[in-house]
Amino acid sequence: SKNFEAGNKVELQSKAEGFEGSYYKVTVINRVRKHEYYVKYKTLFTKDEKGLLKEVVDASEVRPIPPKIEVSRFKLLDIVAFDNDGWWVGKITGYGMEKYAVYFGTTVKKITLRS
Repeated sequence: SKNFEAGNKVELQSKAEGFEGSYYKVTVINRVRKHEYYVKYKTLFTKDEKGLLKEVVDASEVRPIPPKIEVSRFKLLDIVAFDNDGWWVGKITGYGMEKYAVYFGTTVKKITLRS
């Protein structure tokens, strides 16, 4: 895994039950051990909603933020990411009338998105 420093903005791949296959933007607060980072989420809050969630995560779950790619059309079976507080990876399973059906295998959910 890469070495990140305090203040680096990165993505965290969640391995928590029900969140598999999702990615969240976090800021590295500091390195805890050789293979752990203490991070602060950009969009997830503590249970009392008084502040952003902070936690210690395994270094294998942290990666650089990928470059932004603009796409105007999708094809059947394209892999896409849906932003819902974090990135959820899904697959285009149908389309028509400016709408796309997206299936998320990790959560076994299907949604419809407008293009």
